[in-house]
Amino acid sequence: MFRHSKLSAVFLIIASTLVQAAETYPNVFDSKGNPKAKGVWFSLKYPNGWTAIDADRPNIVKKFTRTKGPIIETLGVQINNLTPEQVKAYSSLSADQWAAAKCDFYKEADVSDVKVTKQEGEKAFLCDAKVTVERTGVQVHQANQFLTVLYKDKVINLICSAVSAQTSKEDVNRALERLKPTCFGFFNNFVLLDKYSN
Repeated sequence: MFRHSKLSAVFLIIASTLVQAAETYPNVFDSKGNPKAKGVWFSLKYPNGWTAIDADRPNIVKKFTRTKGPIIETLGVQINNLTPEQVKAYSSLSADQWAAAKCDFYKEADVSDVKVTKQEGEKAFLCDAKVTVERTGVQVHQANQFLTVLYKDKVINLICSAVSAQTSKEDVNRALERLKPTCFGFFNNFVLLDKYSN
């Protein structure tokens, strides 16, 4: 009897956790028909409290932002075309080689903590990329976590970042560390619907 009550409590905790997870990422973005998606059909979920924005840059499909004091937090998805040579080269890179290559997506950044992984069955690289740039005479600190997915002749960057021109680089780096559970949830809720449409 006691064992059954303990099992029931465990199941209740699991069910409660699943419900909370569903409530945490209730908003869905679907790329179907979006020209910036470059023909890639995907969906992703993002948390409550984040504002969906159409980005100005041509390769950013969508981004979602919220403000925490002096720091702007951003989730986003970027898709770039690859040449046949790039497809071949990128698909064979190790974690160390990916960090050294830096590619065009974060070439000015300090890339670290690179891991080779899989997303939707496709080769992917998870990494941190930190950079300080100057805009109109002001230093802007940016700390990112990227999940870069290689898919056919495309590279899909799922981006999670903390940015500020009003606080220190160390504060921005700490903000990214606090944001990483949200990054994980955002990355984990990315689905390549292309793969299930046939």
